[in-house]
Amino acid sequence: LMKGGMSLEQIINLLYDDMDTEDDSLVEEYEILEEKEIKYSCDCSAERFQKGIMTLGKDELKHIFEEEKEIEAQCQFCGKKYKFTEKDFEDILKK
Repeated sequence: LMKGGMSLEQIINLLYDDMDTEDDSLVEEYEILEEKEIKYSCDCSAERFQKGIMTLGKDELKHIFEEEKEIEAQCQFCGKKYKFTEKDFEDILKK
């Protein structure tokens, strides 16, 4: 909703509209106590994805690189893509 341009106040109002009941005493009124600027950001990184890929193990990584020139991983939150080659895993593959 925020990505679509809605403010937090608009989102709250939308949620309260969904809670519309016959008995208004069931839904408490709200008061905005403070406003702060917020933004959506993802803290993904190539390093984090590389560590995750390393958990596949040496044999699986060797098998993947025999068939593919690179491994591509995509963050499910922000959509950023990371590409890794065999060189990125030299340390684990040498052991």
